[in-house]
Amino acid sequence: MLDELALYIPQPEIKKLYAMVIAETYYEQTKDMQLEKKRMMAEIKDYEQRLSNARNLIASKKIDEDDFRELKSDYMENLNRLERKLTMIMNDTEDVEGLLNEGVERLLKLDEGCRKGNLGDIRGG
Repeated sequence: MLDELALYIPQPEIKKLYAMVIAETYYEQTKDMQLEKKRMMAEIKDYEQRLSNARNLIASKKIDEDDFRELKSDYMENLNRLERKLTMIMNDTEDVEGLLNEGVERLLKLDEGCRKGNLGDIRGG
């Protein structure tokens, strides 16, 4: 069994290549989520700009307080909704590079366990 497992141990010389290929695959698979994240960030920026413009209008007395409150309420509601959705997406898409480096390091340690012939070392225990 250990001999078969040894076939899957990555070569330390090409550690960066493993991480790069896995990262590319990850980003390709999550492309839609990344685009959605960018879209939401742009929409948040747009609502923040609208709110800033509304503040300028109230300061220059071009709109009355009731209109400002209504605009602010609508914009803040949309901003909060978008920020919640963005937070959920951000939590779902972890720092893949950090996880990859840790995972590849663990794969490289398989070699030690195989050489020692100890399944406990391979399992991390």
